[in-house]
Amino acid sequence: MNDRHAGSHRRPPLIAGMVVLLAGLLATCPLSLLAVRHGMLRPPVFAVTVGDYELAAPCPPHFGCDSSVPYYALWRGERQPDGSINYHLLYFTYLPPARSNG
Repeated sequence: MNDRHAGSHRRPPLIAGMVVLLAGLLATCPLSLLAVRHGMLRPPVFAVTVGDYELAAPCPPHFGCDSSVPYYALWRGERQPDGSINYHLLYFTYLPPARSNG
C-alpha cells in the first residue's frame, strides 16, 4: 500500500468529528442566551483591558457593584490622558428573576 493513501482512511472520521464539534459549539451560544433569558443561567462577569480600552460587564470594576445586580450591562472604557477612564454604556437589559432548582 502506498504511504500517501494510508492517511486518507483517517480523514473522514476526523472531518466528521470536527463538524460535530463545530455544530455543538454553534448550538451552545443560542442555548446559553435562551438559558439567560429564562433566568436559568447568570450572564458572565468580566473585565478585559487591551491597551487603553476596557470592556466590562455587568459594571466596571471601579464602580464597586457586585455580580448579583438585577441587570446586565456592557461597558466600554477608554483611558484618558490624565489617567482616568471614561466609560460608555454599550448594552443594557434587566435580567429575569433567577429560577430556583426545586
